[in-house]
Amino acid sequence: SAVTIDTIQAVVFGQGGAQVITRSDVTRPSLSGTPQSLDDLIFERLVFLDAQKYKIVPDEDAVDKYLAMVQKENNLTLDQLKEVFASAGYSYEEGRQQFRILQTVNSMLGLKIHSQVIVPRAQVEEYYNQNPETQEAEFNLQYGFMPYVPEKREAQKKALRHMAQTGREVKDIQWNDPFWVKQSDVADDKAFIFSMKVDETSQPIAQQGGYELYRLIDKHEESIPTLDERYHEIADILRRPVFEELMENYKKNLFDSVSILNFG
Repeated sequence: SAVTIDTIQAVVFGQGGAQVITRSDVTRPSLSGTPQSLDDLIFERLVFLDAQKYKIVPDEDAVDKYLAMVQKENNLTLDQLKEVFASAGYSYEEGRQQFRILQTVNSMLGLKIHSQVIVPRAQVEEYYNQNPETQEAEFNLQYGFMPYVPEKREAQKKALRHMAQTGREVKDIQWNDPFWVKQSDVADDKAFIFSMKVDETSQPIAQQGGYELYRLIDKHEESIPTLDERYHEIADILRRPVFEELMENYKKNLFDSVSILNFG
């Protein structure tokens, strides 16, 4: 009896030609390992067909150079590259074609979308002025612990208090590695940390099993980030709606200009 090897899920017809999407295209992941829906693949092929219209699809030599670069960057032989393709469910020729499509789609989206997502500096400055942010204070602390010695607890306490006043180190303190903590994350009963000076050690705190204390290694005072420090973050915020609108319009134009036969 006949065995069905693959089935057609959709055919996309555009000015640049036609693209067939099979069931295996949908069920196997992309070369990056991410799953692909039929809608994802239809959009990908629409962009590919649009790129053919603009004649920006890379030729075989360009694909060879791109694959050679991938091999060099990842220290792969040709056989190892073929194994990568095979592990994702692609033959070598299918893998080459996927790289070709990937290059083409990225180039086309760069031309149609990314090159137009430009945020003027004046717009970034306006957002910065209208949406001020404060960088909260941070403290670099070192936690210390001295276990109780029977019948010497008061002497230990006195020695630790003297150290807090004079900075003279006391033996047998178990110091942990320093760590950074934001002011909002400091417990209310540790608020004394806020008024400590760098290199200062806190007064001892009696706990079960011993005395704990804190040493302030460094601190960053509350500050207002400069425009330059926030520039990329703000630019990304402002680009997002522009990008989404451009992408939505591009998708609509693509779908309006082609025919799609869906067999799914």
